[in-house]
Amino acid sequence: MPAPDRTRHLPSPARVGVVATAVLATTLAASAQMELRIMRDPIYLTVDAGLSQLLDPATHPTLVDDLATQITTAAEGKAGRLVLVHLTAAPLTYDDLPTLTRRAVDARVAAGADTAAWYEETMSDVLRAVIAESHRRSDVLLSVLGVPVESRAPEGASPRYMSVVAELDALVSTRGFILSESANEIAQLRRTLPAYFEHAAGRPIFYRTNRTWRAVVDPAMAWRWEEATVATGTGDDALVEGYIAATTVAPTGVPTDPADQIMGMGGFLDPDAPSAAPGGGGGGGG
Repeated sequence: MPAPDRTRHLPSPARVGVVATAVLATTLAASAQMELRIMRDPIYLTVDAGLSQLLDPATHPTLVDDLATQITTAAEGKAGRLVLVHLTAAPLTYDDLPTLTRRAVDARVAAGADTAAWYEETMSDVLRAVIAESHRRSDVLLSVLGVPVESRAPEGASPRYMSVVAELDALVSTRGFILSESANEIAQLRRTLPAYFEHAAGRPIFYRTNRTWRAVVDPAMAWRWEEATVATGTGDDALVEGYIAATTVAPTGVPTDPADQIMGMGGFLDPDAPSAAPGGGGGGGG
């Protein structure tokens, strides 16, 4: 998959130089020394647009305008922070729809048509339009929670969402992890999230582990994420432990508001739950 254009907001001379740098970085990705960073919490934006809005092309222009406004407003005054969009009204994959909802979706499609393909392609079209409009309006750094970078299908990532993945500013794992301190953290992630590394194309991979938000960052593109970085390491050093020991308050990556505690082992925590410890549980996660 070609690397997405990360330079759309730069003037032409700068764009030429940065594109050349990105191409070189992609070519040397296998041998490059990736950086491990503790990151400031992403700005979590819940989108509760109804399924009827998401699936009706007639509502898409208004929906895209509204969501782009929400995204750019959320990012105001928070330069360098990742805005993480979460569609809560409907899953992105057809197979994850509740049975009754799936029947309602099936009724929208002609008999014999591939309903799963229609559903996922429609959702993909909406997301691409929202991302494009948000990027047109501002230099917001944007990702979507739950985009199927990985897939349960044998062929791997869903091709219906690859055009969305290509436009994200960062990939965000929906898994929470407890990682061993005795092994290189980046190496552990490469084994656990191979599809994310395959499709990153120079973009950071965000994930939650050991009570913090972290990211694996390509040094060639690290300049985009300096304002969101709390600490930097290589994956072999005691990055998190050293940061915690040097501070008298909880790390930036530990949400204090239950509504912000969106990640848990194996998936999401209910934002309406009374309390839950992010990253709790045991063993590696996906």
